[in-house]
Amino acid sequence: MAEKTFHLIDETAHKDLSPYVVSYTWGGDLEQAGRRLNFTIAYTTKDPNWTNAIINLGDIVTFYYYDPTLAEKEREAEKAQLEEIAKEQAERAEAAKQRAANISNSSNSVSGGSNFDGYSSTERGNWSAIQALGATQGQANGICGNIRIEDMDYDPTVVNASGHTGLYQLSTERWAGYVSWCTQTGNDPAYGPNQSKYVLTVENGNVFTGENCPWGAMPTDTEGAARYVSQYIERGGYEQERVDAANNVANDVANEVITLETPGAAVATMAVNALIDTSKVPSSSKKTTTTDKTTDTTTADKNNTNSDSLKLFQGIVFMQERNSNTYTMEFVAYDRLIYLAKSKTNNKFVDVPIPEVLDWCAKQNGLELGILSKDLNYTVNFVADNMSYTEIIQKCLETAKQNSGYSYNVYLSAENKMNVVRADTVIEGFTITDTTDSFGARHSASLEDMVNQVAIADSDGKITGYFRNDEDINKYGRIQTVYKVDAKQNTEKSAKSLLHKITETSSISALGNVQCIAGYAVAIQEEQIKGNFLILSDSHKIENNIHTMELNLSYIQKPDDSTTCSKEGNTNPTPKQVKKKKDGVAGTGSATVEEGLKAAKPAYLGTQMPDGPNGCVEAVVGIGSYYSPFAKQEYDNNVKDCDTLVADAQQANLYEEFGPNTVIQKGDAVIYSSSQYRYAHTVIVTSPSGRYIGNSSSANNGNGEVVEGRDFMEMGGEYPVGVVHLSKG
Repeated sequence: MAEKTFHLIDETAHKDLSPYVVSYTWGGDLEQAGRRLNFTIAYTTKDPNWTNAIINLGDIVTFYYYDPTLAEKEREAEKAQLEEIAKEQAERAEAAKQRAANISNSSNSVSGGSNFDGYSSTERGNWSAIQALGATQGQANGICGNIRIEDMDYDPTVVNASGHTGLYQLSTERWAGYVSWCTQTGNDPAYGPNQSKYVLTVENGNVFTGENCPWGAMPTDTEGAARYVSQYIERGGYEQERVDAANNVANDVANEVITLETPGAAVATMAVNALIDTSKVPSSSKKTTTTDKTTDTTTADKNNTNSDSLKLFQGIVFMQERNSNTYTMEFVAYDRLIYLAKSKTNNKFVDVPIPEVLDWCAKQNGLELGILSKDLNYTVNFVADNMSYTEIIQKCLETAKQNSGYSYNVYLSAENKMNVVRADTVIEGFTITDTTDSFGARHSASLEDMVNQVAIADSDGKITGYFRNDEDINKYGRIQTVYKVDAKQNTEKSAKSLLHKITETSSISALGNVQCIAGYAVAIQEEQIKGNFLILSDSHKIENNIHTMELNLSYIQKPDDSTTCSKEGNTNPTPKQVKKKKDGVAGTGSATVEEGLKAAKPAYLGTQMPDGPNGCVEAVVGIGSYYSPFAKQEYDNNVKDCDTLVADAQQANLYEEFGPNTVIQKGDAVIYSSSQYRYAHTVIVTSPSGRYIGNSSSANNGNGEVVEGRDFMEMGGEYPVGVVHLSKG
């Protein structure tokens, strides 16, 4: 009987690395974003007869598992799962197509551009491949916008009327250089992402970092990137046309117009076939010996597939380490969820269903949704201010937990589908026992994280009631936390969710099973631990083709078991309702500073600006409009950002750079800088002692509120850089 084996393919170089690998460690942790693969390869420069495998940072690697004993019903179950994913994709594709039909032609068409339906799937693949090279979303938009103008049907080998070839329409000389590079590196010239890699990181250095690039680094925003590509890479052309195309690409990504090409049932069939086909690798009989050169898998993947291979992991090589005293080199690859943790964004979500937020986060990072837990039918309300995509997702899943009582976990399949699983989802048909699988188990219990009393505080901070776990209080003593009411949350459910019993953690060492990954639950029957346990983290070790695993576990309790409690007092106080500021509330600019501030304060204090947490300029020009003709003009012109306010004040000779000799008068607006923006915030000084009035982005549960403060010099990490002298005009 053929043995179970593991394979590692370098997709970037189209090479089979398996003959070189000494060991693999594949694992995940609910406290970290994504899964990782550590692998060690044989490596030496001391043996002239040895050919080393060349693996570069940024290479995409895929980890496969070959099991000739897989039961037919397991393969059918996998196919059914893929069909479910494909069905959901088809539904989203139909919805996206409908949304696209509602977008005006002016925002989605570019003169000389291509028909979106003809190449949308290919374009998304190249957009994602460009991001994998190190591009920001804006840079990927700018590059793909230029490509839209250059090519006719998004065929990577198309030749235009002038004889220029490929996605970037390279001249004959440049195309020859590209083909020569492909020959040297073993890459396929017709593969679109290879053209992107050559043009953007090889031909003239790395345009993203600026390393060895004569033009410096590419701007990170969409329009700047589009102009850069037009001027330097495409060597001329109609620049504004390319900027328009780049903006259209950005719109299409945001509105999901760039998606699967064929709607309806055909998508399901195509997706299933594609997913099954791409999960095949050469059988073990095709594997080379460790003394051969690395196998080229370009042909092998197409012609020597094996239906008993499963794709376990696909990721990007992030780290490499070499100790010259050893005969090995170590690498670490992460799946694409790492980008969601490292990338930050801003957005506002108002009554948005959780699946839509998850889908947006996935699409923004070139991913797609896979299977979601069926009970994620809750909505969220929050402002994402410089939050990572991972933090946004976790905030959504915390909301779901408050409502259902269960935690939810995200993982990425090897097909780059983002899935969400509920913590009580038990792996079917598998139990770890001390007679068949387990090498040993450990168990511990701790009061460290216990909370057995939650005090409920109203909007003013006054304690109005309590939830208690009386049994734990009597046995272990009172450990209290406080929950403050939030108008957008269910107070009682949110407060109860903070109660926490004894933390019991377990771990087990066992024979490996590739289904046992963090986020799922596993059944265990062992001397010390029995029941269903959530896998908090997993570490699968494969060495000499022996597969073992270490699992860290948490016993699963039904929500009712952990939230049974008594209550006292008012556990559901009414949250304070913040007034929303209506447009059109402004002064005439004719009052004195004293009179203007006196009239403006009651009109603005405690209100939420139309731009919510970003309404600092709205507040300043609105309040200032009562006494400053300049502020009234800015209000009438609907000025809402600090950059425009400063530029207009400079033109009106009312702006002064902040310095040791700056004199600030009552009614002047102070401009602040942050680590992210030159002009980030502004407030109005209201007294010689330094008191001020302005919009606080953190107030009102993150929705923003106009407040008064004691010292304009203390602004939470932001510092004054200028003054707009509203008191003078």
